[in-house]
Amino acid sequence: MRGAGRLKQSGLHIAWGVGRHGPGSNVFSYFIEPNGFVAEYTTELDQLDDATHVPQDAAYWQKVQPGPDRWGTAGPPSNRMRAAMSGALYLGDEQSADARCEDIIGRQARVIERVA
Repeated sequence: MRGAGRLKQSGLHIAWGVGRHGPGSNVFSYFIEPNGFVAEYTTELDQLDDATHVPQDAAYWQKVQPGPDRWGTAGPPSNRMRAAMSGALYLGDEQSADARCEDIIGRQARVIERVA
């Protein structure tokens, strides 16, 4: 929660989360980077081993917990988040080889703001 808060205070909007995934039981927050990629900030991932792990299907996970919005803060992913997860917001590799990273990120952030 503190890590997601620090990212938010640094100007990144939490696009989906804070929630908890079913399989793995890990806490998650998703952010859309200025280049259109999705970054997941996660913690507390369960570690499983082949000797004791029992695989479960989707019906099992629907009975066990109410989905990824365990605390009522995540909600479903927005349409913009779904677009980013599909790769639709990625702006490609149109930059020249000598372009500075800061310039590319700034230019792409302005384009993404217009898309939103």
